[in-house]
Amino acid sequence: MAVFLFGDPVPPPGAWPLGLAKNPAAPAPIVFRLLDDERLAEPAANNPAHPVETMHGLLDRAGVAPGRSR
Repeated sequence: MAVFLFGDPVPPPGAWPLGLAKNPAAPAPIVFRLLDDERLAEPAANNPAHPVETMHGLLDRAGVAPGRSR
């Protein structure tokens, strides 16, 4: 199941193969996470991909800085 944390839930053509928009025309940065049901059931404090986390925290954990892909 896809959980979109930021941006439009419909990816532009050819975008988001690794979780970040790869389309130069897309608004940057757009981040989403694929989460399984077990991770969604975890409390926010134990779930690093919980929606209350900042975008910078998600990018740091993914090893990606805004403006570049991994």
